[in-house]
Amino acid sequence: RSDPLLGISAMHEGIDFVAPPGTEVVSAAGGIVVLAEMHPQYGNLIEIDHSNGFSTRYAHLSRLLVKP
Repeated sequence: RSDPLLGISAMHEGIDFVAPPGTEVVSAAGGIVVLAEMHPQYGNLIEIDHSNGFSTRYAHLSRLLVKP
């Protein structure tokens, strides 16, 4: 796919879900919030560590309601 920031072909290993602004986001699995902050490219960003090398990032959020 075309990288939205660089404009060149790049591998995208994640899955993007689109939802209307303000939609409640629920974690795909249990884990620990390791990051909840404003990111320069992803806007409001939350990262959850599910252990065993798995993590989930939720980006472009309307607001942050959790803390690490």
